[in-house]
Amino acid sequence: MSLKASISLRLKFEDAHTAETIRAAVFPEILGLKSSRGEVSLELDQNELLLEVRADGVSSLRVLLNSCLRWIFCVEETIKILSSQG
Repeated sequence: MSLKASISLRLKFEDAHTAETIRAAVFPEILGLKSSRGEVSLELDQNELLLEVRADGVSSLRVLLNSCLRWIFCVEETIKILSSQG
């Protein structure tokens, strides 16, 4: 497969524990994304997540990126809600 489109994002969170929790929660979903359309990697760097998406075109890149960001932001919002409940 010749990957023609890619994006790298560095997502910064309040602390390393939050970043680690988010990575652990979404990592199984990321593993399931490997397909003929592209590939995704998610690495932890202290309180940041490094998200890299590579795909065979812009359309596939958008689909993969949107899926990853939805999962990440969903987990982040869940953490915030649970933290506020004490």
